[in-house]
Amino acid sequence: MTHMRILYQYKIRKRVISGGELLPYLNLKTELKKTNIRNEEIAHVLRLRTEDVLDKLEGSGRFTIGEAMLLKKRYFPRMPLEYLFVHTASKP
Repeated sequence: MTHMRILYQYKIRKRVISGGELLPYLNLKTELKKTNIRNEEIAHVLRLRTEDVLDKLEGSGRFTIGEAMLLKKRYFPRMPLEYLFVHTASKP
């Protein structure tokens, strides 16, 4: 994979808001906090280590489509995936 392609993919995955601060999965983290869903519970549901879930929520890793759909179906069936899994704040 070329350097330019990696850089392009990085820019596509991360949306930068003013000041250059990255906010990965801000909406998902907000909704999880509102409903008191703990990272350990997410790890159990996704069959991952808690550390892996933390990495994904902080942007070091990525949720797979299957993981995203499972979380949506289990915890947030009325919210669009696009709202939950963006890297910047948005309204549903």
